[in-house]
Amino acid sequence: MKAPFFTILIDTYNYGQYIEDAVASALAQGFPAEEREIVVVDDGSTDDTEERLRKFGDAIRYLRKPNGGQASAFNFGFEHARGEVVALLDADDVWLSGKLGRIHEAFERNPAAGMVYHRVKLWSGGDASSDDTYFVPVSGRVPESRRALLQYPMVGTSCLAFRRAVLKELMPVPEALRSQADAYLTALVIFVAPVVAIPEFLGSTDCMAQTFFRPMQSARHGVRSSTGLLCAGRCSQASGSG
Repeated sequence: MKAPFFTILIDTYNYGQYIEDAVASALAQGFPAEEREIVVVDDGSTDDTEERLRKFGDAIRYLRKPNGGQASAFNFGFEHARGEVVALLDADDVWLSGKLGRIHEAFERNPAAGMVYHRVKLWSGGDASSDDTYFVPVSGRVPESRRALLQYPMVGTSCLAFRRAVLKELMPVPEALRSQADAYLTALVIFVAPVVAIPEFLGSTDCMAQTFFRPMQSARHGVRSSTGLLCAGRCSQASGSG
């Protein structure tokens, strides 16, 4: 069977209340079904995650493992990925329409690229959202320019897509990293391949979940990405807290 172009990898831990929206946003991309697969790695959830995902049937591959943290979940998912490109999606985030098409176009135009990343909207409840203020469009071989190296941003999980051949050079992610595994990959990929920045908003992240819910879960058991840290300051300003 022909391998798909994309593996959409969603790692989750006790995010049942969000996971359906994340999967639905991946399915709604409009990218040919035969050219993408959706792999959900459940890092030992104790909530209703598995039950909520049954509705998607064969549209996804649901993989459950004992809890080990984000790096462990990534390593497990990467082992099962079949796509040429692995696009990461946090369980409490959603992709905007057309994201996969834009990522595909960027990789096709830049065959040497190891990672493509983009901007994200920060949602803080109701109709309130804001732009990410930390995004800097740095493309190319980052270490060859001091300026690029200093400006290179650490964006969140759901903004990242990696060529699987390049990921193999970075694997496995040290499983001591129960959180920030996405930051590990983002920091190291620039030393093995060029990267491409897309200065467009192609996703939305839930600041309320990132800032308040995720740290409580990750402190003892769960998976966590750098998105929560990036959101924290912005959401604090939006809510008036400090």
